Amino acid sequence: MKKLLVLFIVALISMMGSAHALDVQIMNKEGTFALGDPIIMQPGQTLTFSIGLDDYDFAIAGNEHNYNITVFALSGGASVDDVTATLLETSVTPPSPAGLYVDEEVFTLTMDADAPGTGVWQVYLEVGEVGVSGVQFASATRNIEITEFPTIALPIAAILGFAFFMQRRNREE
Repeated sequence: MKKLLVLFIVALISMMGSAHALDVQIMNKEGTFALGDPIIMQPGQTLTFSIGLDDYDFAIAGNEHNYNITVFALSGGASVDDVTATLLETSVTPPSPAGLYVDEEVFTLTMDADAPGTGVWQVYLEVGEVGVSGVQFASATRNIEITEFPTIALPIAAILGFAFFMQRRNREE
């Protein structure tokens, strides 16, 4: 009886891990690769994205699913008004499962020219009620601190001086 109960619990746990209905990937415009996190954009730039659908089952194939897109402002003075997300396609009907299906040129993101250089946003794309994908993106005009020359040169000179001192001391002995 205990073995049967353990087998039942293991079966339930394994079914929970495989219960996802659809894997959604935000891809480059051509649909050749999934984008990493974050996506770097220049203020005033517009980028086009494709969507990859993978690991979907027969209940999803052949049925129409609407796209929904949402942009969130996360940090760095970002505002949702700084970015415009435009759906180029409103829905998708994936074919019978045969690996990865790519729906090309699904949406665009346009960052305002006056968007803050330190802003970070997140975009979520939902495919019906069966799959969600999100990716963080940010402006490329971030403030980067460059250390001054003496900050780098002085420690290096001290290490080299110490090495010469130790070498000379060893020769004298």
